[in-house]
Amino acid sequence: EEKATCLSGTREPVLETVKDWIYNACKLSRLFWLYGVAGCGKSTVAASICKSLQDIDKRHLIGSFFCWRDQADRRDPVKLVWSIAFFLAKANPVFRNALLVELRDFEEFSTLGPSSQFERLIERPANHKDVKATTHSGTAVLIIDGLDELDGNNVVSVLLAKVIGLLPWTVVVVASRKYP
Repeated sequence: EEKATCLSGTREPVLETVKDWIYNACKLSRLFWLYGVAGCGKSTVAASICKSLQDIDKRHLIGSFFCWRDQADRRDPVKLVWSIAFFLAKANPVFRNALLVELRDFEEFSTLGPSSQFERLIERPANHKDVKATTHSGTAVLIIDGLDELDGNNVVSVLLAKVIGLLPWTVVVVASRKYP
């Protein structure tokens, strides 16, 4: 589904700040948190960043997840974990191979919560010796919009911080309402 983007000539300072961070400043911090009150345009900015990265340099944007409070599958933290694992596997073939090993040995997914699924689908593959020894060409950008609308967003926030710690070639842009 096509997300609404910013009208031409609007939100330019915010869009430039985020893009500048992706291309330059992310070397200092690999998490960019865009926050504001409900209805201020965070989702539109996130969609515009996605479109801009797709138009300019498809190698940078590995994936995006737009959370929605009124759709069960778009507020499910397990769906987000699966999406992140898919995006990482798509971006890095060595990570993909390590993930496939985990999936072969995985007995039951449906009973595990987001933290356990994260451990098996992202943390273990990321800690695989081949993944740790691999460099990634460029910066892989992951955009998560509406994190505050996700069930268990406090748990997911910790998991997103782990992604950044585990995979130095990955940066995350999060859009949400401000919360601790």
